[in-house]
Amino acid sequence: GFGGGIGAGIGGSISGGGASGGGFTSVFFSFFSVSSRQEAQKALLSQDLPNLVAGHSRRPDLGPNLKPEIAIWTRAWQQRQISNFEYLMRLNSLAGRTYSDLTQYPVVPWVLTDYASETIDLRDPRVSSL
Repeated sequence: GFGGGIGAGIGGSISGGGASGGGFTSVFFSFFSVSSRQEAQKALLSQDLPNLVAGHSRRPDLGPNLKPEIAIWTRAWQQRQISNFEYLMRLNSLAGRTYSDLTQYPVVPWVLTDYASETIDLRDPRVSSL
């Protein structure tokens, strides 16, 4: 399996995720105060969790456990084994983004303007903003 990330959200929340056996799990905790969130985060980080990669949500620490997993997903995407969407969602999850917190919502760039045609030319500026 691969490590996930844990990050402190704005106010009193913690979001994080990880995976083992090919399945990804994302979690979101909400607290009544920033101090209780800090206590919980400190307790989580003090545990022996080999697949956990700690870091602030704005700049996660990828650590040695996560870098090989990013390379695996990048290679799968380059070889067209996974879709662009799946690749972006995996990167977003590894970065600590989650659907559970609007301040940490996944990022998907808008690069196409033509979603109806069966074939498109990505060099055509009317089709792509690349």
